[in-house]
Amino acid sequence: MLREAFHVFVSEVFGGDIGFREWEAAGFWTDRYRPYSILEGQRVIANASVCTVQLFLSGDSEKGNTEQTVPGLQFATVGTVPDRRGEGHAARLMRHILGEHGIPADPRGMEPLSAAGNPMAQPLAFLYANVDVLDFYPRFGFQPFCEQLFRSAVDWSASDHSIKIQRLRLDTDAGMQEFRTRIATRAPHTARFGAADYDHILAFHAMHFFTDSLLLVPFIAEQAGDSSDMLLIATREDDALQVYDVVCDALPTPAEFRRALQLAAAACFADDPDRNHCDVIYHFTPELLDPDAKPFETGFESPLFVHATALAGFPDHAPVKFPALAQT
Repeated sequence: MLREAFHVFVSEVFGGDIGFREWEAAGFWTDRYRPYSILEGQRVIANASVCTVQLFLSGDSEKGNTEQTVPGLQFATVGTVPDRRGEGHAARLMRHILGEHGIPADPRGMEPLSAAGNPMAQPLAFLYANVDVLDFYPRFGFQPFCEQLFRSAVDWSASDHSIKIQRLRLDTDAGMQEFRTRIATRAPHTARFGAADYDHILAFHAMHFFTDSLLLVPFIAEQAGDSSDMLLIATREDDALQVYDVVCDALPTPAEFRRALQLAAAACFADDPDRNHCDVIYHFTPELLDPDAKPFETGFESPLFVHATALAGFPDHAPVKFPALAQT
């Protein structure tokens, strides 16, 4: 009953189902996605959800914060039904959730936790805000944090064009089961600002926005000589190969990844036989897979906000992009 009320709320606030029902039916709604709702009778009038993930951070060594794994608390689905806005319901939920996790909700006089010698004692709270409410989250201690995308290039003129890649289909039981297995056993692909155990979030994106972009790309491990494949979530957009995620149980070397990337690009540009190179845009920090990729500034539809108590744990100088398919 409560989940049905939540679905109705989502439709009312966000303009349609946006895929929650299908995501729930597929079994991806677990206790790692937790809504906090205000109800009037059986109607949800306001909600703020949190997704829990494990975060990887490469901090500033000068501050004594190097690589660390910390619990993450990502806010999502924050809103109020139109006829009850302006009554403070969303603010009440934000304060309640932050207080429950020991995170101060008043930005006045707030000190970073690491400055007190207790690094990351609380979960690292963060969120991606809609542009029309950018002034809302700073009231609770959240501050904007600049992200960047990364650009590289790939040339597939010398790649083996006889190797064909397959697309993983989620509209079959076998395809969905293979997808579940792959995302549950994946290796992290960045240590700068990455995440583990975000398969429930990745599944939401894959099921609703990337159903035709799940590429099974073969590669050969250099040391063992074993043939394997990776799940590359990538699209052809703006005349470039847009790489959103890389899913494999053992991370390939940059050389192995480069060969797989050549195959993926060739497949995505197969309708242009005279084309043999393109830009590659990474929607995560690719330092482990493509260390030569260069960051560049761009505008984001939903900018990142990080709670002030956690900012001291972030790198001051290295550009980062939290994996786009781990965002809510």
